[in-house]
Amino acid sequence: MGGAETGSPSRAPVDPRFAVPALAVAMAAATAFALWLARDTTFTIDELVWFLTSPDLDLSQALEPHGGHLVLVTRLVYAGLLEAFGTGTEPFRILTVASLLLAVGLLFAYTAKRVGAAVALAPAAVLLFFGSDAFHVFLGNGFTILFAVSCGLGALLALDRRHPRADVLACLLLCVGVATYTIALAFVVAVAILVFVGDDRWPRAWIFLIPVALYAAWWLWASAKPDAYSEVDLANLLTYPAWIAQALAA
Repeated sequence: MGGAETGSPSRAPVDPRFAVPALAVAMAAATAFALWLARDTTFTIDELVWFLTSPDLDLSQALEPHGGHLVLVTRLVYAGLLEAFGTGTEPFRILTVASLLLAVGLLFAYTAKRVGAAVALAPAAVLLFFGSDAFHVFLGNGFTILFAVSCGLGALLALDRRHPRADVLACLLLCVGVATYTIALAFVVAVAILVFVGDDRWPRAWIFLIPVALYAAWWLWASAKPDAYSEVDLANLLTYPAWIAQALAA
């Protein structure tokens, strides 16, 4: 028996070609919005601490823990911007927004390879407008977290290439990331997992072992200082489930 089949028409897939222009428009809007909202802001306490020590900054001071974190890259960047542009807030806020755009672009590139450009637009937009933590988009010290995240995402992208030069780049990005902010350690763990699920796990283990070794060496150095202090409290393990639930809700 012939004849056309009846039923609901098939739905055409979303054209992925709109995703990149849509992301570009969203980036432009987020940039303008962030800079406008931050137009009357001043420096945070963290930034003021970095400014006070920047004129005489040496390597030992740059390696000093800040709130228990290694912020070497941030200290060097702030010292350089302060020397080049003075104490105006605009260069530091522009740096934060640039770091945000970099992180969003890398996230989009990484997820688009796995779920397609159209679907990847959604998580990119969430990070772009950072609804649960707008504080780190409007103010200069947001660079610390956003650049560390960018380094981690860049390392994941480089790892996809499975090429010796790309592996070197992934390792370098992880090293820069952990020297920027502790959040990059999460990406070191992610890279370690991805390396170990591969067939050549041991020849490539150096990609994550080098940043781990460098961070461990810094931690031991910082812990041995006479005025060292630690914000690590094993009792906090009991609060992790609640913290995770709040983070997921945000």
